[in-house]
Amino acid sequence: MKRDFDALNRLMIEYVHPLYAIRERAKGYEVAVMKEAMEMLGMPAGPVRPPLMNCRSQDKDDIRRLMEKYRRFV
Repeated sequence: MKRDFDALNRLMIEYVHPLYAIRERAKGYEVAVMKEAMEMLGMPAGPVRPPLMNCRSQDKDDIRRLMEKYRRFV
């Protein structure tokens, strides 16, 4: 098994870090961002329950752009 850490690092930079950066924009935002991303990819996720907040519109735009990269894997 070859361990290609350079490839792993590129994937982390392109896919994981941007998603986590959006998740960190507000306290408790992790669930809302993941649910929004899932819905955008056609996977029902259901609503965010209080006391958590839904994604803000400006963040939805960022999630949508990022999910276009993810779409080829779903």
